[in-house]
Amino acid sequence: MNINESMSPSNQTCPTIGSQSATVCLPVSISPYAVTGPATVKCRGSAIINHTCQECTGKVNGKCDFIISQKIQIDLPVEFGATVKVGDTYVDCECSPCKDFYNDDDGPFLFSSEKED
Repeated sequence: MNINESMSPSNQTCPTIGSQSATVCLPVSISPYAVTGPATVKCRGSAIINHTCQECTGKVNGKCDFIISQKIQIDLPVEFGATVKVGDTYVDCECSPCKDFYNDDDGPFLFSSEKED
């Protein structure tokens, strides 16, 4: 049965789609971390052996600091959605106050087009 077969002239509907734009937000915290492998030490050239009359240069028990940086991209699959809650149905018939449409003298309430003369 298609939609046209189920509608009779007295029971036609006006299908529509209500839409609401929304901006959704998901706070995401990224905490970077680094896992290092074992350090590799490579010898550059041959060792130099000097007599004890020469002194070592630099700082005693010093160290050399350096920084390694790398740009990274974090891909995080996120699916946004929403819970839909539907409220009560209201209708505004766009008519005048009820007293203009009823005949109080005839007993049962009748619309003015149904009044008996």
